[in-house]
Amino acid sequence: MAWYRTGAIAVTNGSATVTGTGTAFNNNVQPGHAINLPDGRVYEVLEVVSNTVITLGSNYLGSTASGQTYSIQPNQGFAQSAFSKLSDLLAQFANYVTTALAGKFGDGTVGAPGVSFAAEQATGLYRKAPGELGIAVGGAEVGSMTNALVRILRPQTVVRAVTDFSDSIFILNSATSSGAWARIGFQAGTKYGYAAMSDGGDMLLANTFAGAVVISTNNAEALRIASGGAVSIASATTASAANLFQSSSGTAILRSTSSRRYKHRIEDIEPQYADKVLEFRSRWYQSNAEADNPEHGFWGFVAEEVAEIDPRLVHFAYLDSDYDQVEVEPARDAVFDDVAVEIAPATLTSPARYQIQRVQVAPARPPRYERRLKEGAEKVPDGVQYERVCVLLLDVVKREKTARLSLETRFAQLEARVAEMEAGNA
Repeated sequence: MAWYRTGAIAVTNGSATVTGTGTAFNNNVQPGHAINLPDGRVYEVLEVVSNTVITLGSNYLGSTASGQTYSIQPNQGFAQSAFSKLSDLLAQFANYVTTALAGKFGDGTVGAPGVSFAAEQATGLYRKAPGELGIAVGGAEVGSMTNALVRILRPQTVVRAVTDFSDSIFILNSATSSGAWARIGFQAGTKYGYAAMSDGGDMLLANTFAGAVVISTNNAEALRIASGGAVSIASATTASAANLFQSSSGTAILRSTSSRRYKHRIEDIEPQYADKVLEFRSRWYQSNAEADNPEHGFWGFVAEEVAEIDPRLVHFAYLDSDYDQVEVEPARDAVFDDVAVEIAPATLTSPARYQIQRVQVAPARPPRYERRLKEGAEKVPDGVQYERVCVLLLDVVKREKTARLSLETRFAQLEARVAEMEAGNA
């Protein structure tokens, strides 16, 4: 290797510092090299401080001078240094063979995942905790996994924009515009529904089109909610009395009970209340209900008439006109954004090339409505509790039976007395 002589130097008697002008010591001088200085002596290079400063292994013995020529002679120090660095590299590589390069990686962090990509080093996998794998995208955690749980954090935008309707896919999207809901959606063709959870604790299962919501177990339908709101339950039948009741407001399906454990202050019915059923007007009518044949005739009572006599025998409910359809989530157009898309990867001689493309990041969404009761609305008679009418009628019948038996006894006694009188007169 040629000796290095570029530039000029300045030396000071009694000092170990050599200052260069126009020199490049960093790339051409190593500790251990020999330097020939103006006093004719050879000194050892102890340290390369910068491109223009080196430190000698001993103080300069000659006269102070500047603008001097010099020469630096490579020797075995360079080979020794190279050998030392090569040994360090081999030791490090041997460690890689049994760790990282053997399919093992460092833990990493959410901002610098242990497993990442050359073009996007803030996206990948990292060891979040013992036994827990974290998933990072753009330096932010989006989920984690353990051997018992897969957790997906609520994203702020749609994870997968819907642009291809050829397959059934799922959408995991953000909360609504008000930030109140987080939901998982299911899409088939152009139709979709979703399950959602509000920050208030409500759970919502919705079908945005005219289809029903069906819940099944063991491949058999158990519950169906039709698009019009009708609820049907698939269950075994029984000859026992009815034990299922739907509230007149349509908001709940309840199990009817009669056990003593559901009651308190149990008393006999007072006759004046039971006799009220005799004031009911039996009616013939034709039904306006959608499920009934409008040409058929029925027998029954009118709820408003019964309520005037005994309101405890009537179901009360709000009218459909007492409710408003309130928009709780406005419609939203599809959301697009400009995204940098890589069109040519990076090489040793040139960086990666990108092109800005318009990409859909959220699908269009129709408005969502809720049925809410108007302020000041009052319930009106809606249905007659026919099964409770029977209870009162039974009390009336029992009293009538007791009265009849009493009359029959008295009649028999009168007949006996008349017979005695007739026999005496004879």
